[in-house]
Amino acid sequence: MSVRAKAYGAFVKKGDHIYRKSAYLQWGKSDESLGASLLLNPGSAALAKEVEHSLKQYGEGSGLIPAGDPTMKQLIKIVECIYEKNGELTGRFHIYNLFNLRHPSCVPAVNLFEELTNNGEYSVQASIVSREEVQQHSWILLGWGLNHQKKWKNLKLIKREWVQLIQEAGIPSIGVKDIKSGGYYHPCPHLYTKRREMVNHIVAQYRKEFKQDNKNISKRVSFMNFEEYLLNRHKFIKGEKPIKETSAKQYNNRLVNLKKKKIYKEERQINSQTLANIKRHYKDTTNHYPRTIKYYIEYLEHLDKKA
Repeated sequence: MSVRAKAYGAFVKKGDHIYRKSAYLQWGKSDESLGASLLLNPGSAALAKEVEHSLKQYGEGSGLIPAGDPTMKQLIKIVECIYEKNGELTGRFHIYNLFNLRHPSCVPAVNLFEELTNNGEYSVQASIVSREEVQQHSWILLGWGLNHQKKWKNLKLIKREWVQLIQEAGIPSIGVKDIKSGGYYHPCPHLYTKRREMVNHIVAQYRKEFKQDNKNISKRVSFMNFEEYLLNRHKFIKGEKPIKETSAKQYNNRLVNLKKKKIYKEERQINSQTLANIKRHYKDTTNHYPRTIKYYIEYLEHLDKKA
């Protein structure tokens, strides 16, 4: 995997505070989602000079986030380990926050967030995005930390709203949860020696979540799963272009989601009801979900021929 990710962010300055409106990690040129994360708030690592100049001049700016940011580096490792067998990685990993205020320390950051929201200077729901946007991601990593205080009422409210949004979007979430507090450990531990362990834990969770259920299929054939079929599809169907390994994994993730939501139950045709259910649950302007079912039907038929 030779392509190294770059981090991008969009920022706005209001009064004495800087807010990061959006951020993502980019591999290659594709804008297809590789997943997402939901953390507490953006840190305050140094901004690129161009972004700083734009913030001072115009009150807003966007551009590269310095490569030295520890959280960004850790998220890059997680994503690259998840897709490590997919050759050259291409796509975007989106980074959301419970609140968008940049601050280097979590407890003072939350205290300031509570103050600003209580004074009406910042909206509690400012970080919330649409359900359709969340549905563009096949999975989301939760990692807003374990700190909690009774007085942090607005933080509790925005956590609840984000959890409800993710549930309504119907996408799976992973993360290292603390049973006592109900929070999720930040994916980048303060201790450097613990970071590799955290990467391994999250990657293992991901692989368990998206382990394709092929019990019936394995009885018929054991040498090819859905992803492998997609990677070799151009060999079976004349005139078709090869599918990249990253895309094959994403198609498999969509299939898992379709089955979990009981939108697709391995029927051998796509009917109007299935299309209506897809439209109701997903904003799928590129028809990825119907195409996923089409490819999976092809796969089943391929297995039948080989049985």
